[in-house]
Amino acid sequence: HCAMYLGNDASIYSSTPANCGAVWTEVGTPVNGYNALQIYEVQDQVHTSLPGLPTDFYFGTQDNDLWASPDNGTTWPGRTGAEGFYILLNHSTPVSTGQTIVWTACADCVTKVGGPLYGSPANWPNTPNTASGPVQIKTGSYIQWGVANPPTDTSKILYVTTNTGGNWTQVPGITITDKLIQSLVDAFNVGYTIRPQVPELGKYWSNFCGPDQIYEKGVKPADYVKAAVAAATK
Repeated sequence: HCAMYLGNDASIYSSTPANCGAVWTEVGTPVNGYNALQIYEVQDQVHTSLPGLPTDFYFGTQDNDLWASPDNGTTWPGRTGAEGFYILLNHSTPVSTGQTIVWTACADCVTKVGGPLYGSPANWPNTPNTASGPVQIKTGSYIQWGVANPPTDTSKILYVTTNTGGNWTQVPGITITDKLIQSLVDAFNVGYTIRPQVPELGKYWSNFCGPDQIYEKGVKPADYVKAAVAAATK
């Protein structure tokens, strides 16, 4: 059987039994996408120093930037591109002034750090040989995985910072014990890290995920990711 329709983050495409997926044509009016906004994530920050202070809202979208509002969502002056998620902030603070916001910004998908409403963005100071994004514990404190000594030693090391990445300290005795999680990490450590842009789909990102293959059918993560990349770029 051949797939007749395909949906991705760009639009909906159709194929025919004759070409069996070799050729895809965008369908719908107008073309070039949905008349919709895909939201990845929403976060809020409540301010407690005075009654009635507005709440700051943050959200990230697919291909339509990250946005922030200082006034309960009435206006959205905070904006940074081009898409993103993993927004880290304190949920409750006296005021918004001086707060640190951390987020992942794509298309290159790097971690950024800035002030309120994504102000003055800069690259996040990663751990040595970073292997993940940061996770916030409290104000100024984050944990993040690194790799011991690539490529010869790819074992994971957990680091902690108490000054927003100014200094990182190794946490002794912490390792990944879940075999499935470790196998997924290993799969991406051997080079299967791309989300290919498919010419037949106008060079839009081709997404793939296979929890049914990995969890239910026992396919090795490295084999699944390799096959998915090959299928998306053939």
